[in-house]
Amino acid sequence: AGLELLDQPTRTRTLHDIPRYEVELCEYIAEYPQLVQRLEAEDAFKYLTSAGLADFLVRLCRHVSSGAPFNEDRLLRDYDKVDKSVVAFWRERQTRHSGLTESDAERALDEARMRTEQGWLKRERTALSQQLRAFKSPNAKALMTQFKTYGQRMKQLNELLAQAPSTSHAEGAQ
Repeated sequence: AGLELLDQPTRTRTLHDIPRYEVELCEYIAEYPQLVQRLEAEDAFKYLTSAGLADFLVRLCRHVSSGAPFNEDRLLRDYDKVDKSVVAFWRERQTRHSGLTESDAERALDEARMRTEQGWLKRERTALSQQLRAFKSPNAKALMTQFKTYGQRMKQLNELLAQAPSTSHAEGAQ
């Protein structure tokens, strides 16, 4: 999946009410910016509940991947013209430190990413369930298949998360 700027109207969360695991994910990336590439590798930007934050992380990933000298302050100054609330949120994340080594932060990021995907799957399954109940659609069979696929992936994530040692140490995460 290629990197794209995100504009998904289904995302309605503000930065003040995003899930705790998304805050943690951002705190690990703020501390170790190169970790953002792990989200790209997993096509995980789509799972975030804030379109503005997802857009910023895509841009951060492009910046980190470009090979140019890393200048996060310039990126934030440029993004301030797009969304001041994301910049304020990110500046706050920069002041927090997890106390984790980079390798521990990688594991914690992976756990937070799985929880982010799990949250997305729950929201998508709820939407599919509502669509299936609302009307008998000619697409009902395809919707049901998608519903079951999401359920199977949620089960896999639950099993992985149950086996993973809890590494959520992000300071101030809700």
